[in-house]
Amino acid sequence: MKKTKQNKIIKNLPFNLFQYILIAIGLVGCAIYLILFYIFNKEPSNDINEKINYFMPIVSVFAALTNLFCVILLALKKESNFIFGAIAVILFAIIGYFTKNWFYVVLNGLYYLPFNILGYFQWKNNKKGSNSNELKVKKMNTNIFLSLLSGVILCGVAISFVFYIPFVRTWLNDKSPTNEPVYWIKLILNGLVLILSVVAMQLVIRAYQEQWRFWLIANVCMLILWATNIWDGISNNNLQYTFVSAFTLFTYTFSFANSVYGYISWKEKK
Repeated sequence: MKKTKQNKIIKNLPFNLFQYILIAIGLVGCAIYLILFYIFNKEPSNDINEKINYFMPIVSVFAALTNLFCVILLALKKESNFIFGAIAVILFAIIGYFTKNWFYVVLNGLYYLPFNILGYFQWKNNKKGSNSNELKVKKMNTNIFLSLLSGVILCGVAISFVFYIPFVRTWLNDKSPTNEPVYWIKLILNGLVLILSVVAMQLVIRAYQEQWRFWLIANVCMLILWATNIWDGISNNNLQYTFVSAFTLFTYTFSFANSVYGYISWKEKK
């Protein structure tokens, strides 16, 4: 009888063991990041920009945690993922605004935010039965998927060179030296991540299983990208940039792990 009660309690828990581990490590990681950041970074002067940068890690932590819950709930096929996603992209847009990364502001504020709202209502209306909470998952034809992926890769590489145009670099606040091979690697990775994420978001709204393949590739690109950013921070003795890059790499590691879980979960339960 006691065992039956325990099984019932476990069954009624909102997350599984893997996801509770992700949340626990995420919370601990965020706490360690904040502690280390404020230990190794001196207090700002009266300059407003310095003060904003000093407190921006707190906003980053809230954005990372809401995004963590977003991707976990997405794997569980819960439409509430879009609520957490909307909060996360608003926070990311705020970070982009104060760091003068206008591309980040536009992508999060004008693309991801409205599509998170649209996705919520789309999923509410996309059920297997009138009394069911189970989402109807769609599967893409293999040839269509491969054609779409090829198109995404080509578009991603092509758009990378748009980032090289001088006025675009100014708009993006990009001051990286262009005569190093790592610059072009990062440029192409940024282009790929942009197109992969845009397409993946559309597949999320339409509940296609193949979204996870796009997220997996995008997350691998982001892991490589932020690993190179950590190296840049270390090479330039920029402690603050190194901390931020390491924390971002940490968050994308979770996104990658959850993408693997989401792909397996959505493939098993149709």
